[in-house]
Amino acid sequence: KINSKFLYFNFNYRFSLISQIISNRDKYKLGNILSGNFTWTQGLASKKNFSSSWRSDKKICPKGAFEILGSHILDLISFHFNIKEVVVKLSSFSKIGTAPDTAQFNIELENNSIISCLVSYFAPFIEKQMLVFENGYIISDEKSISVRGPRDVFDEKGFFKMPPALHIENLNQIDDFNQSITRSVEYFLDIVKNEKIFESKYLDKSLITNQILLK
Repeated sequence: KINSKFLYFNFNYRFSLISQIISNRDKYKLGNILSGNFTWTQGLASKKNFSSSWRSDKKICPKGAFEILGSHILDLISFHFNIKEVVVKLSSFSKIGTAPDTAQFNIELENNSIISCLVSYFAPFIEKQMLVFENGYIISDEKSISVRGPRDVFDEKGFFKMPPALHIENLNQIDDFNQSITRSVEYFLDIVKNEKIFESKYLDKSLITNQILLK
């Protein structure tokens, strides 16, 4: 029921490099989104102190890794696209604590495309993302992020081949995470200091993300 242009939620990846590239997808003529895959995992649940961590306590985090890690994927996707449905499978592979340490979930968009996601506190460290569009794709891992297109690229025999890189740069995931939060704070301070109002999209999409998490 909140309707205010003076309220701001932060989500950690709204100002990330991949978010900026998605915002500029028309520049690369990528077209409509078709599919995607996100894997964000780290082995915290293998550490001895995980059993006493708030992350493993169902009373504090009823949905475990889904609400801690998955929330930021949900918000990133919701911020740029329209979500129709989210189907979630929660698991506890480590058998440590009471909160689920792993979540596998599919985000279905209004155009019927599916983005498949895995977040876990028990798997090895992985940070990989890929979004596939009609005319190209965005792919990133722990070391780089690139945009490739167009779709219709052929070898000397007329077979499809990997599209050329339209944009590529080195990526340090920790630095990108920290810079994204910094940009978020800077955006907030700019609005407040200059007595402006927040773009309605920031609040509207935040409410959608929270509604999905609380469903």
